[in-house]
Amino acid sequence: MKDTRCYKIRPGEEWPHIAVVYDCPVEFEFGNVNDIKDKITNLLGELGVKGSVEFSSNEAIGSRTMLFRLHFKPEGYASAYIGVRLVATANEVRRILLIFPRELETLAGVIEGRLGLIEYDPGRDLRVRENIPLDEQTYIPYPVIYAVKGLPRVSPGEWFLEVKGLVEKAVVLRYEDLVKQPLTTITVDFHCVTGWSVRSRVYRGVDVKYILET
Repeated sequence: MKDTRCYKIRPGEEWPHIAVVYDCPVEFEFGNVNDIKDKITNLLGELGVKGSVEFSSNEAIGSRTMLFRLHFKPEGYASAYIGVRLVATANEVRRILLIFPRELETLAGVIEGRLGLIEYDPGRDLRVRENIPLDEQTYIPYPVIYAVKGLPRVSPGEWFLEVKGLVEKAVVLRYEDLVKQPLTTITVDFHCVTGWSVRSRVYRGVDVKYILET
């Protein structure tokens, strides 16, 4: 990983417990989760960080891509861990993201000097979207901070949508208001902030035009 060019991203106030994220494109094949764990241990070892890796979960994305979540516990720290996210296509890992909490900010500074960092370019997302093959994934330059606050649980009876700000009239729509409206079907490309995209997804729901004209 010493020769890898990585993005450095500071999430800011939205994720106050996270100090920094390093987003690194890589290429290596794996056969099972143990191969991934060994690779993470070796990569961080090259950066001067020793510790142990724990598998957390994985999630299928599209037809060929998998998102893996792991925890790397560095030696000398009782409970803090580096969050690790891997995006894999088939049996090849394409991206690794290292998520450092505030408790490990000093450790992040240690490895930063051994990483090749490049400037974060949010416009790259827009430039690559036009060339996404059908049902394939593409890189999106945004940190994978996936379910970092836990999986949300929403009660339909308490859910509402509020439209305010630069509008003529502020609107509050509750769940029951929306389900009474006619449904429309659209086909669009799906771009997830966790770093993957899929072409031509079909969605069915309430037309945004209804919300804007309410």
